[in-house]
Amino acid sequence: MDITLSPEQQRVLDQSAGHLIHVTDPRTRASYLLIPAEQYEGIREALEEERVQKVVHSVGMKNAVSRAGEDP
Repeated sequence: MDITLSPEQQRVLDQSAGHLIHVTDPRTRASYLLIPAEQYEGIREALEEERVQKVVHSVGMKNAVSRAGEDP
C-alpha cells in the first residue's frame, strides 16, 4: 500500500537531513518510524537472516539433546 505525502509531510522529510522521522497516529497514539525503503529492505533482510539462524540453532540443539540420550 502506498500513500502520497502531504506538503507538510514533504517539508518535514526534506528538513530531516536523513534522520528518522517519528509519526504518531492521533487516533491510537501508535508510533511509527518513516525510513527510506532501501534502509527498510536491509533491516528486513537482516531480521530474516537472524530468524533463520535461530531456527537452525534450535533444530541443532534439539538434535544434540536427542543424540546425547542415545546409547553409543
